Amino acid sequence: MTTELLFLRRALGSAQPEDYVQWAIEQLGDGADGPNLRILAGLSTRFDRDEVEHYFKLACSELQFDAPRADMSPLEVAALVRRSYERGDSSAIEAIHMMADVYRTSGYSEPLLSPWLRARERPNRSIGVANMSI
Repeated sequence: MTTELLFLRRALGSAQPEDYVQWAIEQLGDGADGPNLRILAGLSTRFDRDEVEHYFKLACSELQFDAPRADMSPLEVAALVRRSYERGDSSAIEAIHMMADVYRTSGYSEPLLSPWLRARERPNRSIGVANMSI
């Protein structure tokens, strides 16, 4: 689990405790270290998300990572989705679903994101997925 992918899942509200634990284990395997990172890597995935999130924030601080704010705007989250797609972490179909979720969770308040919801409802009819750019 890359840091960027975890940040994206976190921004979308879909990060699970096991995602945080997996991220911490991979960070330790890549040579990063810190007491909170070690605690996070050793947590059971049955822990409450709030507790896991607490250690995640502390670990990010130790590693000097700027974790995305919890109050990101829909367009900021959309930018994370775009970067995930460009890096190849997400397929075009996954990106469409994520963008539609961003629009839905915004309370349908961001009109620039409305085409993504329609694209998810009618895949391959309203857009050419192979030629899609996010």
